[in-house]
Amino acid sequence: MTEPITGSAASSTVFLLTVVGLFSGIQAEVLMGSFAGAVVFIMTAQKLSVLQKVVFFLTAFVAGCVAAKLVADLIAIPLPASIVVSEGIGALIAGAISMKLLQWLIARAEHPEDLLKIRGKK
Repeated sequence: MTEPITGSAASSTVFLLTVVGLFSGIQAEVLMGSFAGAVVFIMTAQKLSVLQKVVFFLTAFVAGCVAAKLVADLIAIPLPASIVVSEGIGALIAGAISMKLLQWLIARAEHPEDLLKIRGKK
């Protein structure tokens, strides 16, 4: 049985993320969190072709990098002031959730009036 990921593949990924972080100015924790969030999304995605998975992975990765601070701040709102939420955690959650939210909105675009209906009323 082959391993799902080899040591060289893992080290190559970490090296690539480190180099991207050095040259782009993005924090390493945000890159790693965004990468992990995009991987979580791809691992849970069903009925997607390989090309769709690649495009969704890249989109989730970018969304995680962009929304990391916002999501970290939103997570920190209900927590005590002594707890600091890392932007890496925000990137992980943003990367994993952003594509699910986008897919949900696209599915609802066929009937936008359903979004405006108040539950319980017909």
